[in-house]
Amino acid sequence: TRGYNTWTRGLYGYSWDMMIQTWTTQHIRVTITSPEHEEFNIRPDAFIGGRRALKHPDMLKQYAQCLRRNLRELGVHDAGVKVDVWQSMNQRFQQRLVDPRVDLVSAPWSAWEDTPWILPCLFQFDDRRQELDDISDRYWFEEQADIVFVADFPGMSLEHYINASETKAATLVLMDGNVTVEFLEPDPDGRVNEYGEEVITTHLHTARIGENVSLPGNMTHIVHTRGTVPSRFYYAYAREDMISEEEKEEKRKKLEERHRSILGAEADLSTD
Repeated sequence: TRGYNTWTRGLYGYSWDMMIQTWTTQHIRVTITSPEHEEFNIRPDAFIGGRRALKHPDMLKQYAQCLRRNLRELGVHDAGVKVDVWQSMNQRFQQRLVDPRVDLVSAPWSAWEDTPWILPCLFQFDDRRQELDDISDRYWFEEQADIVFVADFPGMSLEHYINASETKAATLVLMDGNVTVEFLEPDPDGRVNEYGEEVITTHLHTARIGENVSLPGNMTHIVHTRGTVPSRFYYAYAREDMISEEEKEEKRKKLEERHRSILGAEADLSTD
């Protein structure tokens, strides 16, 4: 079953992974390349009506071949397909499952060999689970912010757009590694270049560990992971709507239940 494996072993992933593992998917991007067209993106569920195929190597391979055939009928010839899938297994960091630089149409796949374009799960960060819980709880109660934890591989980049209509404020905090944040600022006057493209000004910022990097709304930024080791960072999104006291109390009860399940029913959870 080696060709069917991702971060787990065995074929149970097709029908039983919800009962064995907990998966959350943050983001999926499908990019089409063609010698006759500029690179463009399509909806991940285009032509298939669902996204489950984008999480298994054998189905990803079939999906890429299916896209190539369907796009040919739409006038896009010799299409290449690249997929960027971000997901978390069992509340770990959100990270890439598939190498987004690989054209899956021509990429190798065999049922008898490990799939080379499936990226490894970053298990080396597993000892920081409690740190993630503490950070999430602190931001939720003190700053009414939602947290997304991210890990990325050296030499890769994450592009992200902050929608100001959905988020009051957003920050990025580096936990480990070396990252440079590239801000893509649109021209305030809406100018375009000689090719009719919007003029973009770029600004680079090298983040320090623990620094709160403010992310402007309605602007795209790119997080570049430098060096030779993976990066760890998190996004904090301040909510537009205020958290009610009822929500806070419900959250406290869930935290207490979680802590007692770990420490025991009679544990003293009081703090000084």
